[in-house]
Amino acid sequence: GGRRFFERLTVGSNYPVFFERLADGSEREILDPNSWSEDGSVAPGEDEISPKGNYLAIAHSINDNDLQNWRVLDINTTEWLCDILPPTHHSSAVWLKDETGFYYERVDGDQQSIYFHRLHTNSEADEAIFIPEFGDETIYEVDISDDQQWLYILGEPLKGSNFIDVRAVDQPNAPFVRLVDVDVNDTNTYLIHGKGAEHILWTDRESPRGRLVKVSLGESNWTEFIPESVDVLNTATVICDRLICEYYN
Repeated sequence: GGRRFFERLTVGSNYPVFFERLADGSEREILDPNSWSEDGSVAPGEDEISPKGNYLAIAHSINDNDLQNWRVLDINTTEWLCDILPPTHHSSAVWLKDETGFYYERVDGDQQSIYFHRLHTNSEADEAIFIPEFGDETIYEVDISDDQQWLYILGEPLKGSNFIDVRAVDQPNAPFVRLVDVDVNDTNTYLIHGKGAEHILWTDRESPRGRLVKVSLGESNWTEFIPESVDVLNTATVICDRLICEYYN
């Protein structure tokens, strides 16, 4: 959204403070998590600023508990909204570009499910996007393509290879389908970027040092995008339509 945000950790503080860099170069404090408790027992967790920079979704935990609760801050007023989400476990907030809400992972019993939270509503009304079968010990995460066309569910089972399921955002009643068919003999494949009909994946299948491939929904063949090299391709990301790769040598 053209706004610039940063965090600063000062000597003697437990947690970094959120700031906005204004157009004239000055700074505006947005949120200081150190004020949540005198002894630092209430700690900030994952956070995600909305695409236009109007909201900050941020999790917090108490006494190093693995479970976290999410709240939403209005960045312009620095006031908390009424939105308080149920407990989550290492969740993320995946915003829609229009800032009307976000997808997240939350704990249902002993399982991790995917929900959508619409801003300014009670979390009891959150829409269940994906609920695993009873006894499923897979760790699930949610993501969305840059053009907001595709919704992804990323699964990491306790045994076997990870997988990526996908469905069109504008078809909420359609089932998720497997983007990449893997079996227990395969290694790891991770989503890097999705836009239009193509999805860019990182994989070490037949490439122990890693490579990037392109795949289209419904096609079993991969197209090599960035081949394996003598250096290890650790990860890649897309920033402002530019692909940035991180290598180890």
